[in-house]
Amino acid sequence: MGKFVAEIDAFRERTMQRADMLVRKIALDTFKKVQSKTPVDSGQLRRSWTVSVGEAPSVFNGSNEVINNAKFGNTLYIATDKPYALTLEYGLYPKPGGRKTNNGFSIQAPKGMVRITVQEMEALLKKSRW
Repeated sequence: MGKFVAEIDAFRERTMQRADMLVRKIALDTFKKVQSKTPVDSGQLRRSWTVSVGEAPSVFNGSNEVINNAKFGNTLYIATDKPYALTLEYGLYPKPGGRKTNNGFSIQAPKGMVRITVQEMEALLKKSRW
């Protein structure tokens, strides 16, 4: 019986390692997509997206290093401290029009950055066989 238990334990360990690896890959892909979809004027918003584990970040320096240690079951946050991120995400420009907006939405990111990334990642996960 000892060998069987050892095999089951080894299988469980391999499965958890793979789950952790998938969490890291999904988190990094999501982070990169949010960043790449973020419109650039000065670049401050794009550089401020930061990842944290367990709670929202308190420093917004663009770091995603915590992804390297993320584990299956962790709650990861991708956040920014730039207040105008909501305006870009939801098209809340107070004076619609001009060279950067169309009907209150950013011309560079008319569907936002985060919402569209979440939709894309959900579609990808539905198609995958992980």
